[in-house]
Amino acid sequence: MDFKITVLITTTVINLGLALIIYFKNRHDRINISYSLIVLSVSLWAFTNITSITSKTSFLAKFWSVLSYMSAIFIAAGFLYFSLVFPKSLADLQKYHRKIILFSVPLMCILVSIPGFTIKNISLYPWKISTGPGLFIFALYFFFLMGWAFKNLGSKYRKANEIEKTQLKFVLWGTSISIVFGSLCNLVLPLALNNYNFVWLGPIFTLAMVILFAYAIVKHRLLNIRVIATELFTALIILVFLTQTLLAPNITQLLLRGGMLILVIFFGALLIRSVLQEVKRREQIQVLAQKLEKANKQLKRLDEAKTNFMNIAAHQLRTPISGVKGYLSMLLEGDYGQLQDQQKEIMKKNLEATDRMINLIDVFLDVSKIEVGRLKLIKEEVRPENLISGVIEQLSNLAKKRGLSLKFIKPKKKLSKLLVDPDKIHNVIMNLVDNAIKYTEKGGITVLAEEKDNKIYIHVKDTGIGIPKKEVSTLFQKFSRGRRAVINPSGSGLGLFIVKQLVEAHGGKAWVESEGKGKGSTFSFSLSITKVKKEETNE
Repeated sequence: MDFKITVLITTTVINLGLALIIYFKNRHDRINISYSLIVLSVSLWAFTNITSITSKTSFLAKFWSVLSYMSAIFIAAGFLYFSLVFPKSLADLQKYHRKIILFSVPLMCILVSIPGFTIKNISLYPWKISTGPGLFIFALYFFFLMGWAFKNLGSKYRKANEIEKTQLKFVLWGTSISIVFGSLCNLVLPLALNNYNFVWLGPIFTLAMVILFAYAIVKHRLLNIRVIATELFTALIILVFLTQTLLAPNITQLLLRGGMLILVIFFGALLIRSVLQEVKRREQIQVLAQKLEKANKQLKRLDEAKTNFMNIAAHQLRTPISGVKGYLSMLLEGDYGQLQDQQKEIMKKNLEATDRMINLIDVFLDVSKIEVGRLKLIKEEVRPENLISGVIEQLSNLAKKRGLSLKFIKPKKKLSKLLVDPDKIHNVIMNLVDNAIKYTEKGGITVLAEEKDNKIYIHVKDTGIGIPKKEVSTLFQKFSRGRRAVINPSGSGLGLFIVKQLVEAHGGKAWVESEGKGKGSTFSFSLSITKVKKEETNE
């Protein structure tokens, strides 16, 4: 078989296959219907090109050539309608377009079929066509409809979302490739240079439009393209084996090839079925992923709202409570007259309660700053021993009241300086020692510091209630408290969370070790020693 004929037959089969597959995917969708009509017209164009160049008589060549021009008219009209409904309808232009299509298509078909008006004569050897003035009218009409369709798609592109823009790009690129090269082979070269050697290439370039249109239609469900490709590939193989079977030279070959055809159909069906199942599973996963993404966004919004509320509420609460603390201090100091001993004791308790409330608000403020990433570190060089000693001095009275010992075992050699935010690290040590005092009923708390591997390690060891191993991994989480923490019900569950966040903000690590219930605990953290130039420090 001639190479040109083989290529054109293959093009026709591919186009017909895609037209049928897309149509039966959704027979009620206007996009699928309009696409199928375009592709059927393209298939007719390719088929009439085959028959016209292989005709044995001039009459048949003219007949098929007229049908070829008619199929091109249907391509342009179909593309115009496609531009109306893809990817969304243009309701205000719909009736106007329909009237143009319904009136002009039959008229142009009549014009191209008038003997001698569009096609004057066809020479078979070599194949050559003589055209009349109808060809120019045909060309003007064809490019008029195509241009109008491009205008519609261009207007939609400017208003489309990202997915629709991607779909429209495929449509515009596919159509542009087909029109440019198809017109060059079937109009420009024949009219301008009287060269008909390449007219058979025109239908082949339509594959760009047909394939990219199909991809654009299923772009919102990209996995379907696998199904379409598998179905088309299977159909082509079956067609090849069917052709070979029908052309069998004898009964033996017929049976052999027929058996092979049955096997191909069977395994092709299995292949399509497996691809469909895979697509279905992936689509389900995609739906679940979209739902999960939506849920995550909602959770993020709720978390941000909660953090903002906490931040605002903490600020609003801190101001009046600070005022209350000021007045209580003034009353206790006798600024408004001397108080009796019983009154002073009550004022002291109120003042302590106010301090606890302010500390709790400060904790919430720190948490909100950490969560929104607004925690600022003002670093300077400090001695770790000085930070620890300051905390021991502040909390020694509290430890004595509970009958506990509190001591700091200083290292024999001075520790290297740390480049840290002193207030934040002071809060870390304060939190750990204060926690140790709260959860220790007898014995005491020992603070140790050591330097090794270019790091400073600080340990707060107590003889308290201990921590079960299953609770160690969750202890530094937000609002997490051990089951035995009921001995101090006033805790917020945020202290250790803040400790961990502040240490990690300095590039360090915080952890806890405990041998179990009633055997005490050791809370530790480490910070790297950072060398800086003298002028970069605040000392």
